[in-house]
Amino acid sequence: MSVQYLMADDKTLAGSLARQLMEGAPLDEYYLQEETLQARRQETGNPVEENERIGVWTPVLRDGAQWYVRDNRCNREWFYWANVPAFPLNKNGRRRIVFTGESVARGFLYDPVYNPVMELQARLDAWPGLPATEVIDLARNGMDMAMLQDTCTRSMVLEPDALVVFAGNNWLRELFAGGLQQEELAALTARAQAGDLAGFRKIMEDKLTDSITGFAAYLQKLAGRHRTEVIIVLPAYNLLDWKSSALEQRMSRLDDADLQHWHTLATKAPMQLAAGEYAAAAATAGTLLTLDLGNPLGYEILAACKLQDGDHTAAGRLLQEARDTAIFGRANSCGRNLEISRECLKKMTVKYGFHCVDLPGIFQHHLGGALPGRQLFLDYCHMTEEGITLAVTHIANAAVKALYPATGAPGSVPAPQLSAAQKAMAHIFAAMHNAHNGQPQEIVTYHCRRAVQLSGTVNGFVKQYAALASRKISNVIGKNYEAILANGYAQQYSNGHLLLHPRGEKAMDISLVDTMVSAMQETGTDIRNAVERCRITEHAAAVANLLEPYYALHNYQDAAAPKSAYYKCTQPESTFYYIAAGAAAATLTACARHTAADAGTLPVEVYVNDVLIACWELAADWQTYRCTIPAAHLRTAVNRIRLCSKPLAALPLAAPLQPALSSLYDLLYPAFGEIHSLTIQQPANAL
Repeated sequence: MSVQYLMADDKTLAGSLARQLMEGAPLDEYYLQEETLQARRQETGNPVEENERIGVWTPVLRDGAQWYVRDNRCNREWFYWANVPAFPLNKNGRRRIVFTGESVARGFLYDPVYNPVMELQARLDAWPGLPATEVIDLARNGMDMAMLQDTCTRSMVLEPDALVVFAGNNWLRELFAGGLQQEELAALTARAQAGDLAGFRKIMEDKLTDSITGFAAYLQKLAGRHRTEVIIVLPAYNLLDWKSSALEQRMSRLDDADLQHWHTLATKAPMQLAAGEYAAAAATAGTLLTLDLGNPLGYEILAACKLQDGDHTAAGRLLQEARDTAIFGRANSCGRNLEISRECLKKMTVKYGFHCVDLPGIFQHHLGGALPGRQLFLDYCHMTEEGITLAVTHIANAAVKALYPATGAPGSVPAPQLSAAQKAMAHIFAAMHNAHNGQPQEIVTYHCRRAVQLSGTVNGFVKQYAALASRKISNVIGKNYEAILANGYAQQYSNGHLLLHPRGEKAMDISLVDTMVSAMQETGTDIRNAVERCRITEHAAAVANLLEPYYALHNYQDAAAPKSAYYKCTQPESTFYYIAAGAAAATLTACARHTAADAGTLPVEVYVNDVLIACWELAADWQTYRCTIPAAHLRTAVNRIRLCSKPLAALPLAAPLQPALSSLYDLLYPAFGEIHSLTIQQPANAL
């Protein structure tokens, strides 16, 4: 058996060793871990000042030489960084490259079995005539600009000859995560109230470019002081396959007629695309953009039409525009390097003499002008093996040019030696990451199928994850989560940390789990009945609260939206899941109100599994509504409840007393209804 490290502290490690010995672990594995335990105590025995640490590594003496060793006091941070126990301070006659950046630089979804630094080191080692050169991996998942600047500064004690900075995807997100000052929020609020999207965008872009120019200026001074070459790597984006989520497509605060018109067209355009009516779809998309330039849907529809015409250049520009609407903050959008960020950083590389590796341009050239998609990306920005290899080829060329300008051509490097199981796990986690960020069914299905086709190892993980997602218990204390860790399944998913949901916000992942199970079934393994039984056992109840996250959350982008005392209907259609033990009539009860500008009622249609059951006349004040769902329209296990209305212009909001991100969000993107409670009741004898 293989020995697992489930926690980093000594007590847990000791307990783990005892359990594994009782289970028959070989003694040589025990002695290996015992030596690690003793070394860990010795290496972290002397107090170290915070300012001496680099990332999670702290300086210690080993046989008279100084090393940087992972600090056990930082064990909660270990999974963000490279899985490297230690590295030396002394260069020992070698040239040194420090490599830092965000999750793309970490090789997310492959790391720690494969990542860009491993690929870069292999290329440098294979380069004929190149002096010995080592790469120190200081990339971190979730690294923001402040952390990046701090890491670059601290890394100078390592005396790097070159510093690779592979970043930019998180810089917009950190503005929405607390990077905006009160005066900036006040200015954004004024623009939002005036409906001035262009003014809103300019404020955000100016803030972003100011941050980038400040960082670049700091980097130039730092590198100049330490005589270090700087290599800037500009991240690329999955333009072809990554789509805006439902939350990113939510409607803006328009007047009544425009709001209804936009909703009608937003429903119509995808149908025109599906029918092959591309000219009509393009015209519809143009009107969508006329009504709301800040919504990504119009750009994406128009880009799809351009792709049908074979115009990849125009489609690429439109998809960049769609991507960059994240600057309006509709949702907690995934990381991305906006075009304005890319152009600003490119100018800074020229100004300060940095070396630049422009991956968007490199990928476009590699694909002969076609748009980058699943060939190079696993999700929005994290790369496949091919993408990593292509990117690092150019990073290696830039590094050699910077350090050894007279060196000849590179040597031959074998393809990454990833096992079929490791490739499969990258795909199954890509499916999860896509689903958790509201991506279309097609791309989730693609990754699930690729995973099960590559290796049966995935089946063991899916069985455990399907049970874990279906249970009400918090993932962190679930026995299935423990089994996933114990079997080593989650190594490539931040060692299992990304399987943990926000506190009190666990989604059942119904669509994702069903897609995984269907992919398994195609290869001959069928666990549908077991999953259905688990769902019924855990969730079938005489009274179910459909506002609980199990039934109301469809992805974790929804969970990141600003919180409210009530469920906010951000779109004219809201969907909930209900788990029934059997076919028996049920009663659906809601306490709700609409937030439309007029004082009348708003018709709301109630659908159960796509069958119209009732129509409620929703009032502007809180009222209770009920309907009976006939037994014939309920299924055993999963049922889908939809509340659908015609959008009406939301009530105007007064300026907040204190500018805040949550009030800004409400000003720009109104809710069309609010639900205080939503329950469904079946007779006890139906359970």
